[in-house]
Amino acid sequence: MSTSTVPASEKKAFVDISCRGGESFVNIYDTQRSELYRFYKDHSVVVWNGTRITLGLQNLVEFFRTLPATQHVVQCLDSQPFSNVTGLEAGSSMVVTVCGTVTYAGKEAHGFVQDFVLVKESA
Repeated sequence: MSTSTVPASEKKAFVDISCRGGESFVNIYDTQRSELYRFYKDHSVVVWNGTRITLGLQNLVEFFRTLPATQHVVQCLDSQPFSNVTGLEAGSSMVVTVCGTVTYAGKEAHGFVQDFVLVKESA
């Protein structure tokens, strides 16, 4: 099944949900960092400043607690479906890009870009 067979309304709904998820992630990152684990699976990979981190959920919670306080301002969101990915149902995965500015612990704001890969869970 190709993504072209997925109805346009379904694609739009998935894109809207994906973008809201990206925006929620940034908000939780700034205000409730201990809850970030909910966006991950035990086998998820986090890349922080070019370093690959595969720690498991509990260690991810601890890792996020060590990061400096932040304040993000989201300026753009984009979401695109992955198509023809082996092992994934058409329309079941998206890449979400969130861009804007971030301020670390009262320092000068600078730009950020965060990409997320979202995969629909099986029922």
